[in-house]
Amino acid sequence: MQAAMYLRKSRAEENEPIQETLKRHKKILTSFSIEQSIEIIAVYEEVVSGDSLFSRPQILKLLEEAERYQAVLCIDIDRLGRGNMKEQGIILETLKNANVKIVTPNKTYDLNNELDETYSEFQAFMARQELKLIRSRMQRGIRKSAEEGSHMGPAPYGYKSARIGKAATLEIIPEEAEIVRQIFRMYTEENKGPGSISFTFRTQGITARKGGAWHMASIRRILSNQAYTGKVVYGKLMRDKKDKEKVVFRPLDEILISDGLHPAIIEQEVFDRAQTIRESRYLPPQNIYGEIKYPFAGLLKCSVCGLAMSRFPYKEYEYVLCRTRGCVRMCNMKLVERGVLSQLKLELDRITPIAPEARRDDELHISITVLQGEADRLNMQKQKLYEFLEDGTYTSSVFRERMSLTEKKITAALGELSRLQEKEKNMSKASQDFIPVIHSVLQSYDQATPAQKNEMLKKIIKRIDYYKGKEDPPKVFDIQVSFLDIE
Repeated sequence: MQAAMYLRKSRAEENEPIQETLKRHKKILTSFSIEQSIEIIAVYEEVVSGDSLFSRPQILKLLEEAERYQAVLCIDIDRLGRGNMKEQGIILETLKNANVKIVTPNKTYDLNNELDETYSEFQAFMARQELKLIRSRMQRGIRKSAEEGSHMGPAPYGYKSARIGKAATLEIIPEEAEIVRQIFRMYTEENKGPGSISFTFRTQGITARKGGAWHMASIRRILSNQAYTGKVVYGKLMRDKKDKEKVVFRPLDEILISDGLHPAIIEQEVFDRAQTIRESRYLPPQNIYGEIKYPFAGLLKCSVCGLAMSRFPYKEYEYVLCRTRGCVRMCNMKLVERGVLSQLKLELDRITPIAPEARRDDELHISITVLQGEADRLNMQKQKLYEFLEDGTYTSSVFRERMSLTEKKITAALGELSRLQEKEKNMSKASQDFIPVIHSVLQSYDQATPAQKNEMLKKIIKRIDYYKGKEDPPKVFDIQVSFLDIE
């Protein structure tokens, strides 16, 4: 019997390194295969974690190649999977259709045998129940640890992981803790936002933990992390979809807040003041639960720092804004839209097919005409070389030298001519595809929703770079539109 060996660690073996577990299983199955005269022709070792079938590349590869084998050898049937019923059904049905047996040291399952198939399904059901119990125990254990003040998970900036007895906790890193205090002080006392704080740190040469620059997202995470007050938070929050314009959260799980075993870096009063400021400054995101509010989402970039420009609604107007402090000034979004539409019109003029009588002014066509003339001239020169050889003007060595040089020039000219002709052909075809799209955008843009505008622009535009100087008048700005390649 030719078989594939499948190795995967179980949750019951969490305390053992994965390679040690797989090595031990492989040794057991190899001995078993020798005793049972089973020939192992392939080994699939699953080293990634995850219960989902589609997060395990080796089992997917095994199922794809199942017809190569007569059996799959594994330490236990639940090693193949104990996820949801749909995924278990995919595994068992694939092996059944390929007429592949499941062989374990305890039992062999022939899925085309009704009794074995029923037993394998029962085993899969029991494995799912066991997985649920394990998950439930893990969650209860984590919650119990959180109630007792243990910090679960990686250490936030300002702390390092530590232990008090068997309990996981945090220990302060003094130099990082001082940066955390500075962030809260700048935010609550100096009225500086995350962008301003990150800009100040960059200008002062203050780097993050791994030596990189500070970003607004990192500042926001610190400002919202209650661990800095000496608390442990267990559970999750998610934004309430019923109130998209405010910072309203509802529990996804029951929230537990307990006194941690670790020391505080920030006083509770300072932390609470920071949360009040955060709520008052909340800005609705560009994309709220799939509803795009910003026509330039994913397109408009700051030409100074390279980051995405944001939508900034203020009173009855909307602006485009770079959130990196010290970069470019913001501008009314309507003006930027007009600028983009103007460049669309210029692009339409550029790619509109040129009338035959006007082709003499087209730069690409001029280059092709010049190269054609150059190729003809070089061919005539080549003919003259033969005449010079025949009448004795050139010796054989001079003839060969001049002929070699001329042929190289002809090859280069013809190569470039071929490239430009292909480019002209491709541009003509691509332009025919782009022209109706640009016409459609120009005609329907004003009546479209922001989401529709964004969708239309992304069909033809790759990127828009924005710049507005500090001293520029309100209506003066510069944008460079990069269109999708049509060459």
